[in-house]
Amino acid sequence: ILAAYPQTDMSEMLSEMRTTMYAAGIVLIISLGLLSALLVSRTIVRPVKKLMEAAEELAIGHVDIELPKTSEDEIGRLGKAFSEMAERIRGRAAVASQIAKGDVSVQVITESPRDTLGVALGQAVGNLRGLVEEMTTLSASAVEGKLSTRGDASRFEGGYHDIIQGVNTTLDALIRPVEDSAAILSKM
Repeated sequence: ILAAYPQTDMSEMLSEMRTTMYAAGIVLIISLGLLSALLVSRTIVRPVKKLMEAAEELAIGHVDIELPKTSEDEIGRLGKAFSEMAERIRGRAAVASQIAKGDVSVQVITESPRDTLGVALGQAVGNLRGLVEEMTTLSASAVEGKLSTRGDASRFEGGYHDIIQGVNTTLDALIRPVEDSAAILSKM
């Protein structure tokens, strides 16, 4: 069969086939490149962009963010961890809101000893409970006429200490004239 074609025609035909195969190979490589870029965009770029947008929202205090469930690969695991972090921040914000409203019965559950925010919120609630307890005791004692009762400021630090110390100082200032009057009356 090959003997029926002249050598030059055969060379031209092989050259055309080679050129066609090169062109087809280039088209195939470009197509695979575009397909890979599309796949990378769908599996990496979009999820990372959504995580970045969520991080920006959290950074400015917006805790009501929702992240879509993704794959089980590293990006999916990162998204899951980010969703869990956002959920914990939402929980901490809810606790802080309750504390701000004066609800000291709230329970703060820490995730670990290294849960800095949880530990601090727990300490704040404990201090506020102690402060409420001290003030309730002082108030009840005053109503019962036990005007010598004082709050234990040593149980507290910072502003909490100052509050109890301030109440104690106020009670001393109020009681001094009463005691002076009582002393004068007793001499009569």
